[in-house]
Amino acid sequence: MKDSKLNLLLGVIAVNLTIQTLKDVGLFTPSYAQEDIQKVQLCGPSLPDANFTTIFCSSVTASGEVRVYPRRQ
Repeated sequence: MKDSKLNLLLGVIAVNLTIQTLKDVGLFTPSYAQEDIQKVQLCGPSLPDANFTTIFCSSVTASGEVRVYPRRQ
């Protein structure tokens, strides 16, 4: 009975030491959250324009409305 408890304790210690070693080696790189707001612009041809001559973009205004406009060339 004592051998199984000792083996369990040594196994837990070995796993913890392995995890600590992997963290120190840098195998797992840290991830950071984005601090500022990302701006995204969606652009593409309009559906009626089969020749793809006019590209429209969309953006969101400060009041939360979606605005669609032709892209400047």
